[in-house]
Amino acid sequence: FRSKLVKLFWMLLLIGSGVWAESLRAATFIVSSTSNAGPGSLRQAIIEANNSPGLDTISFSILGLPPFLIQIEGAFPAITDPVRIDGRTQPGFVSLPLIEINGQGQGPIDGFAIKSGQSEIRGLAITGFGGYAIRLETGGGNLVQGNQRSSSCAFYA
Repeated sequence: FRSKLVKLFWMLLLIGSGVWAESLRAATFIVSSTSNAGPGSLRQAIIEANNSPGLDTISFSILGLPPFLIQIEGAFPAITDPVRIDGRTQPGFVSLPLIEINGQGQGPIDGFAIKSGQSEIRGLAITGFGGYAIRLETGGGNLVQGNQRSSSCAFYA
């Protein structure tokens, strides 16, 4: 009986350490700027989340009065590692997006191109893109919820 108990203890310890290690790898990146690029930008947060293994979170904490416009210049990097991009985290959010991602004048680019499964995009206004607002290319288990888009761009493919 004791040897089974010891084996069970070690199995639980190994399983628990794997879960713990996975949670250590996941990170939260905070968008604090409406700039197209650079520290605190959504573009930089996507780059950092792609380089961080595990399901990361991109949250928002932009100072000032909403709505907040992020006018992009060139396509965002494709999302290649699972990530939650959650506009609902912006202070003051109640039910409608406070953050607009605008691709006006950038040609036929997509707002977000998701190339990994298990990703989420919530609570954003995604407008002005010549391509899709959100393109789901591969993977499954993605969640797109509570976003708004302009009539000029389809939501996802």
